[in-house]
Amino acid sequence: MIESINLYKTERTPFISLNTNGEIKISGISIPEDSTAFYLPIIEWLRSYAKNPQPVTSAHFVFDYFNTSSSKDILEVFKALGAINDSGMSKVSIKWEFEDDDDDIINLIGQKQKEDNNELCFDGSSKSLKTDGKLPRTKK
Repeated sequence: MIESINLYKTERTPFISLNTNGEIKISGISIPEDSTAFYLPIIEWLRSYAKNPQPVTSAHFVFDYFNTSSSKDILEVFKALGAINDSGMSKVSIKWEFEDDDDDIINLIGQKQKEDNNELCFDGSSKSLKTDGKLPRTKK
């Protein structure tokens, strides 16, 4: 059985809360020295959680800034959430808060909506963008 994890933010990494009750939150700045090494335990936790998820899983993202290498790993987090949703064992919803003029995040959300057609509920919260989106499926 997995345990909930809370990692406090640093100058280079975001706050992470992975709760076995189905609540997931990532917020802050993401510019770790080795993005893959930082996000791998999060992805592994999500894969373990996927074996026995809550009926509803809610993920909340509030990034002040993330670099290119982080964006690739954040997409892997989305894929892991997509796998949880695709299992049929949990309805996954994602809320991502961002500034109206944050083109990097808006482009990332748009890119993911075009890439695949699974049924995750994706809510990008901004004054100018509200969307139910599509996120990538994991390779089977």
